[in-house]
Amino acid sequence: MIAAALFAAAGFAAEPVDADAIWARLSSVPHLQASFTQTQTRKLLRAPLVSHGTLAFERPDRLRWETTGAGASVFVISGTEVAARMPGVEQVMRVDLSTQPQLAGLVSGLTVWLAGDAEAVRAQYDLTLESAQLAVLRPKDPILRKAVSSVTVRIADEGTYLSEVSLLEPDGDTTTITLSDVELGAPAAAGLFQLSADDGSGTGR
Repeated sequence: MIAAALFAAAGFAAEPVDADAIWARLSSVPHLQASFTQTQTRKLLRAPLVSHGTLAFERPDRLRWETTGAGASVFVISGTEVAARMPGVEQVMRVDLSTQPQLAGLVSGLTVWLAGDAEAVRAQYDLTLESAQLAVLRPKDPILRKAVSSVTVRIADEGTYLSEVSLLEPDGDTTTITLSDVELGAPAAAGLFQLSADDGSGTGR
């Protein structure tokens, strides 16, 4: 506190964070592919639950999230369609978000940070920028708040993608997603954002 006050008095106060510039850099990348590690802490579990997988994102609204290893699953968003293949279930589950407005709002709220859409972020979240690399988003939608209290995003040093996302649930449970081996700009393979019953191709990583 004292050191900060002295630096401020000496004219070394931190530069204001430009939110528009941050989101502009994030939204400048049309394609992203990466590996991820997901760590979940649950009150009912003695140890964190850790899983690994790959993801692919294509602006503005296409996402493939694939968990590998035991309990492998695939989750795909393409426009207004959500498709998922869960462990032990052969049939692909599909939902048309255009007919499920509440679910559409939930899906949008949970993925808008990945797209870096400044207007959509402001519409759906109260945003606090801790720095140029750290932002805390709190949902405005009461339905989304029942699932997520806040989303903390860490932005990579180069400013073009999110390196880590932490979701805090109302009961205190957390989910942290850390990206690695990030590839930017390369278009995804054809058919990656479509899901069939025998699909097991992954992101090709």
